[in-house]
Amino acid sequence: MEDGTSFAAPHVAGGVALLLQKHGEMSKDEVLGILGPSATPLVNSFGMPWPADHQGSGRLDLSKAVRSTISIIPHQVAINLASRQLAYARSIRIESLLDSPASVSVELDWRFSSSVSISTNSSSLVLSGKEPRFIGLSAELVDPTSSQGRLEGRLIVNVESEPEPLALTLPIVVN
Repeated sequence: MEDGTSFAAPHVAGGVALLLQKHGEMSKDEVLGILGPSATPLVNSFGMPWPADHQGSGRLDLSKAVRSTISIIPHQVAINLASRQLAYARSIRIESLLDSPASVSVELDWRFSSSVSISTNSSSLVLSGKEPRFIGLSAELVDPTSSQGRLEGRLIVNVESEPEPLALTLPIVVN
């Protein structure tokens, strides 16, 4: 059976080649940390995003990926909360691909149930050269008696860059 994954494979391989040509040697996580967040999330005819398990990070946007000056690891986050695990914390690694400083701001797109609270420990940071910085992401099950099901939002990382700022997104899935 053919699906979007088999059709996309040659395009993704070409995108990886372009990134390696531009930045030199990179780890698999660094490449994913550029391709995933620079992808364009797909939406249905009502303007609602398709779930991450249907689209991953979205449609590959090579123009945005090549312009990206940072890598974000991990490129997506899955969180499992239950009555026995009410909280979750994770560090998001943001690393500049350039030697020059970069300003980054972070925001959450979380428009769902109030039974789950999501937050970050910082709304902005400055990257100095290729030294990685970390942002803490926390989730809490506020009402353990509620049945929240599967919820999805996005962490948006805004990079002040020339000629225009870039908005990079990471899917956040809470089960």
